[in-house]
Amino acid sequence: MRFPIVLSILVFLLTGCASTKQQTSAVAVPYPFDVCAVAQTPLKEKTYRRVHDGQELLFCCFPCLRVFNENPDLV
Repeated sequence: MRFPIVLSILVFLLTGCASTKQQTSAVAVPYPFDVCAVAQTPLKEKTYRRVHDGQELLFCCFPCLRVFNENPDLV
């Protein structure tokens, strides 16, 4: 009785890990600009990166990243 339950949990965990691996290994289109995607200010050495719909986006600071996270379709 326990074997099918354990097997189904194992399959669920393995397929979840595989799909995560596929998402992180996907190649995004590089960000073509040298300014922040939100504030339009020059990017500094430390930038924040997100991939949205296959496009890499770079942000100058955490507040800009937070604005993007709240509504990614506006950028």
